[in-house]
Amino acid sequence: MTSKRLNIQWAAGLYEGEGSCYLAGSNSKAKAQYRYPELQVGSTDRDVLVEFQRIVKGGSINGPYNTVHKDGLERKDMYQWRLRGTEAVRIAQRLRPYVNGRRGAKIDQVLAAKHGRQ
Repeated sequence: MTSKRLNIQWAAGLYEGEGSCYLAGSNSKAKAQYRYPELQVGSTDRDVLVEFQRIVKGGSINGPYNTVHKDGLERKDMYQWRLRGTEAVRIAQRLRPYVNGRRGAKIDQVLAAKHGRQ
């Protein structure tokens, strides 16, 4: 198995554990409704997201975001990798063969909606 394939499998595993995929966009009455695919992966470890970004060759990392749990206790800072639009479709298609269950079904749903096959 090639290193490149191992890398995308690692990225898919991280996405499956910590990621999300959905259609984002405008739902304003003032504007025409527009939806675009968006992928996100969250982590308290920025270096993990930097490696994910390197493997998938795209997206941006934002943060740190200070998080406070509902019990009032402060948690570790969070970082978020995010990508939208046609590049998100490209990466979702690369990750999909290695993603199962609920997250795989969500990728399928978003890709079908983007291509008019809801």
